[in-house]
Order: sequence, then structure tokens, then C-alpha cells
Amino acid sequence: MGRIAAKRLGASKVLFKAKARQLIDDSLELVPRVLESRPDLVVISTGSAEALVHPSKLVEHLLTKYGPKSWQGEVGLDARPYYSKEPDKQRRERLTSVFKVIFKNVTIWIGGGYTRMSLEDYVPHFELVLDTLTAHGCAVVVLGTGDPHPLLFPKSRKSLARFDAAQQRSVAARPGTTLVRPSTIIDRRSEVQADKAHPNVKGHEHLAEAVLAVLDIQPRVTASAS
Repeated sequence: MGRIAAKRLGASKVLFKAKARQLIDDSLELVPRVLESRPDLVVISTGSAEALVHPSKLVEHLLTKYGPKSWQGEVGLDARPYYSKEPDKQRRERLTSVFKVIFKNVTIWIGGGYTRMSLEDYVPHFELVLDTLTAHGCAVVVLGTGDPHPLLFPKSRKSLARFDAAQQRSVAARPGTTLVRPSTIIDRRSEVQADKAHPNVKGHEHLAEAVLAVLDIQPRVTASAS
């Protein structure tokens, strides 16, 4: 999404540093680096990595100790976002994804789950990022939480809704910041990859269009940097 929007804006300088799984507190460390380029516009994507529900720490520990390597880590139990075009390999990949999803659902519904960051911890870090950027004259567009399939991401919908509501409150209280909500934009039938969470090419284009539409009502943004 970011590259598409930057290209259409004719940005003179573009920085892509944070990873999708990076939490907001870690992203704070990148803010000084971002400010060095004196950006007019900063687009940040945040909330989903912090709000998604994972199996319990005990399950994660047991998987790390005894489970297959591909089942370990923050996204180890997620369905694949895409599959091989080679038929036999694709069948194996799909079967593995089914087993992962079943395992994740069973362990979360029986043993509970956790989010990588609590909402109470997230909000002050999120607002500090916004306040630091706007204090330096940056316009900020926040790309908020998504709406993944409840079967593939069990018990995450309620958690994501809480983070989404908090983002709306924080952004509404801060001039110069705008929230773009992927959950209200992306068509989960045609604009996501196989994991029903990550946008496909069409989804990224749709999100880029939403960001550009926001900028139309912020004439002070020249978008010389993103």
C-alpha cells in the first residue's frame, strides 16, 4: 500500500523501515530516524500485530520445545497467505494450514489466548508516536486494524474492535492525524490473500486510494516524503 500511494503522490523520498509484526513500542525507536528526513507526511500501520489473539504462552513454549520449526513464532500457527502453483506442493501446504488452524482454534478455545500487547499499554505508546510526529509538523495517516476471518484468527475480532475504538478516540483528539480503517474498506471476498487477513494487490490498491482520498482534505500536505 505504502509504495503504491507514494508512487501516485510523486514522493521525493520514501522510508520503509518497520516490519509488519513490529509492536508500537518498538516502532517508537524509529521515529527519530523518520524525523531526520523532515517528512511532510507519515503513514503508519498499527494495531493488528498488538491485538491479534495467540495461543497461551504454555502452548507457545511447548511448540518452541517440541513442535516443527514452521509452527513456531508469532505467526507460526497462521494460515499461509499464498500457496505454491505446483499441485503436490500446494496440497501439502493447504493441508498443513488446515492442521495449524484447527490446532490454534482448539488450544485458544480450551486454554485461552493472549495478545502481544495490552490495550492499556498500547494506547500511551500509540499517542506518543502521534504527538511526536505532529509536534514536528508532520501530517499523520494511521492505517488501523483489519478484520481477519474469525475461524482463521479465533477470538481476535473482539480484541481488534477494542483497539480500533481506541485508535478512533486518540486520532479524533489530535488535529493533523487521520485514521483510515482497513476493516471498513477491504472486501474480504476479493481483496485479501488466502489467509483472509493480508491484502492482495487489489486490496493494497484500494487502501492506497483511501489514503489518497484522505489527503485530498489536507491541502497543507505536499507529500514530498512518506
